[in-house]
Amino acid sequence: MDGIVDGQINVEGTLVVAESGRVNGEIYAKQLIINGMMDGNCHAEHIQVLAKGRVSGRIWSNNLSIEPGGKFFGEA
Repeated sequence: MDGIVDGQINVEGTLVVAESGRVNGEIYAKQLIINGMMDGNCHAEHIQVLAKGRVSGRIWSNNLSIEPGGKFFGEA
C-alpha cells in the first residue's frame, strides 16, 4: 500500500506497506511486510521489516524479522 492510512487495517492475507506508505493505527494481517513507516500496533503471524522500514509501537507475532537498515522502536 502506498499513501497514508490513519486507523485500523484488517487483511486476511499479506499486507505490504511500500516505501512511500505510512500507517498510523493498528494492522491485523496474516503476513505483514513493512518498507515504509508504521506507528501503532501490528498483529500478524509473520512480520518482516525491510531495509527502509520503520516501526514504532507494539508487535504481536510468532515470527519477526528485521533486515539490516530496518528500525523497530517498541515492544514485541
